[in-house]
This record gives sequence, structure tokens and C-alpha cells, in this order.
Amino acid sequence: MKKTVILLLFAFFHQTYQAQEWYDDQCDIETKIDLKTYKKENVRNILTIIIDQENTLILNDKPYPQMSEVKFKEYILDFITNPENKKTSAESPKSAIIAISSFGEKNNMQMIENYVREVYLYLWNQKAVQEYDKQWPNLNCKKREKIIKKYFPYNLYKIENESDTSKKKENMFLSTPTFKGDVNDN
Repeated sequence: MKKTVILLLFAFFHQTYQAQEWYDDQCDIETKIDLKTYKKENVRNILTIIIDQENTLILNDKPYPQMSEVKFKEYILDFITNPENKKTSAESPKSAIIAISSFGEKNNMQMIENYVREVYLYLWNQKAVQEYDKQWPNLNCKKREKIIKKYFPYNLYKIENESDTSKKKENMFLSTPTFKGDVNDN
């Protein structure tokens, strides 16, 4: 079964010109997830993906140092669709939220985001063939929007870490800030 999924993923993405960009910029497909929505959602429906400083992938607080691209995509697919009705996966594809953060290289975060998008493209393509007997790229925006909203909304939340938010603030210090380890000599 998993080999079939892998082959289908490969065939679909090879057929769609190996798209690594967010799809074709013709239709609005992202759902805006804000901090309030993220915090009030059931924890079961949130998959938190963190890339730590050593570029280790952490999925819902479990490190996966050597996870392959295919295994990662299968993990995302299983989380969203929850075929075995696990309590650790989303209740439904409509309620699944993928939260991403990176403390490592930003290129790795972009790569992970692309993998998540590829899984969604795979799901959308399957539903497009099932509903309209057409491949996803051949649908108009109205039909794409219907599939996204009704079955698989792209709920992505980018978690900002403290270093990102501190860069946005202006430097308030005129000199070097004090450190907790500083000691006053008598």
C-alpha cells in the first residue's frame, strides 16, 4: 500500500512539472491561520514540525533525525487523512493544522514547507480525479476552491520563534545589555 502511495506521489509530481512553488498562482488556496485559531484548536488536530538548531526534524515533540523525504510525506499524509483513526492524528482533514518553525537553516524550513504542499497537492489531485474526472492542474479556480474548502483546506501556521520577532523590534539598548551572570564587585 505504501509503495503504491509512493509511486502515485512520484507520478503526480513528475506529471505536474515537479512543482516546488506554490502551485500556479492562479487561485487563492491558503487558509489564513492566526495565533488565536492555532491556540484554541484541539491539540490532536495540530502537527507541530520544528527544525532544531542541529537541523533535526521534530514532529510533535519527537525527534526524527534520519527521516527520509518519502517517510516524512507519508507521515504528513497519515496525519491529515488519519486512515487508521489514531488519536494522535487529526480528527478530520478539514481540522488538520500543520504548524512549522525552524531554529536551523531557513532553506530547510522552505524544503519542509514544500513537502507539506506536495502532500496537499497529491490529496487535491486525488479528489479532483474522483469528483471531476480531471487532474488538479486542469481545474478552474472555482472547482479547486470547492475541493480545498470542502475536503482538504491548506491550514498552515508558521510559528515565529523569539529570534524572528526580536529582529522586528528596534534595538532599545544604547550599550551592551546586561547578562544574568554579571556580578558586581565590592
